[in-house]
Amino acid sequence: MKILFVEDRAEDVSLASRELRLGGFEFTSLVSETEAAFRADLESFSPDLILSDYCLPSFDGMTALRIRNERCPLVPFILVTGSLDEETAVNCIKSGADDYILKQNLKRIAVAVQAALEKMDNLRRRQEAEVRMRASLAEKEVLLRELYHRTKNSMNVVLALLRIGKDSLADPAARTVLDDFEDRIYAMALAHDKLYEHHDLSKINLKDYFTDLVDSIRAKHPALAKRLDVVYDLDSVEGSIDLAVPLGMVVNELVTGCFHRTFPDQRRGNLRLSMRDRGDELELTIADDGQDGPGEPGKGSSPSIGIQLMTSIVGTQLKGTLTRSDDRGTRWTIRLDPRGYRTRI
Repeated sequence: MKILFVEDRAEDVSLASRELRLGGFEFTSLVSETEAAFRADLESFSPDLILSDYCLPSFDGMTALRIRNERCPLVPFILVTGSLDEETAVNCIKSGADDYILKQNLKRIAVAVQAALEKMDNLRRRQEAEVRMRASLAEKEVLLRELYHRTKNSMNVVLALLRIGKDSLADPAARTVLDDFEDRIYAMALAHDKLYEHHDLSKINLKDYFTDLVDSIRAKHPALAKRLDVVYDLDSVEGSIDLAVPLGMVVNELVTGCFHRTFPDQRRGNLRLSMRDRGDELELTIADDGQDGPGEPGKGSSPSIGIQLMTSIVGTQLKGTLTRSDDRGTRWTIRLDPRGYRTRI
């Protein structure tokens, strides 16, 4: 061990050294008497421990402590002084000193040094563990980001295969089925894309996700999109991929259903999406003023695949409720508890 003494009295250095050796410490030492010497010795000697007097002819212990804090904050620093009032001692400890020893009580120095060394060793271990943890988290984030990216790419391959298969079909009904599957897969792929782009891989902004998803559906129906006014009234809500993907699939079904409905006499239509985050309840409403078309089931018809899918997702997977009202159009309302879906790592 290397000890740097900040002291101008050789006999005090000798007495402190004697007590430390009696306490079982083996060390080499160096003495600094001025600020310039102390600064130079910190660099050249690289001490494991600093024992400093509080008052020196051209220097003082508080200045030495401040320099230690700047240069080598993990090196234990103990004041060894002839006298020190309580207020000054408290200020020294608050400023970073590990302990203080009165010169008339040097028998305590070995215990104080041992405690300071153990304290700093534990601190170093914690800091090293934090560095390793941060490195591990950074590595996991890279792997997770790559996983989301590859998932999105795999879904895009599936989408491309569906489009190729759809182009070879002459049956309009079969093409419609593939269109529906394509939209559902796209909704999942978009969620992974949004998550990949987000600075925090544990969550996705549902407002941005739903807006982009609806815009993509509108792009597939350009004729009606020109006559359909869309209003977004969405709270900014962040949720995990476990919430975004199933909710995205439900939004896809409901908005696509709007484009299956009819707007007589070429009149303009309205589609409104609203989302409210009340802490323990997330309410998502999708409403339009169209009329049920051939692709949209009425109140008395058998549930379509889309309706069955939405009911299963909201009721079974998300533990929420899905309700429909038909007052001057169609309004779907989803209510669920989002608290378990805020983040995911």
